[in-house]
Amino acid sequence: MIEKERVIESSSGNIFADLGLANPEQEQVKTDSTLQIYRTLKQRGMTQANGRLMEFLTGSGQDVEITVRPSG
Repeated sequence: MIEKERVIESSSGNIFADLGLANPEQEQVKTDSTLQIYRTLKQRGMTQANGRLMEFLTGSGQDVEITVRPSG
């Protein structure tokens, strides 16, 4: 069996850009937002079912604006 040489490239910091996807910055923002929501739900002991409101609102044509900032 002939072994192929593997090439390892450094990431740009945005996997979506590295993969050549359209609108990589927008995709990264969505990913970061989703991760923040997941962490907040987990920290508060909530399930994903509790987090479905945003999905429902966006699916029904509503704009959802989320602001994340430290409390206090």
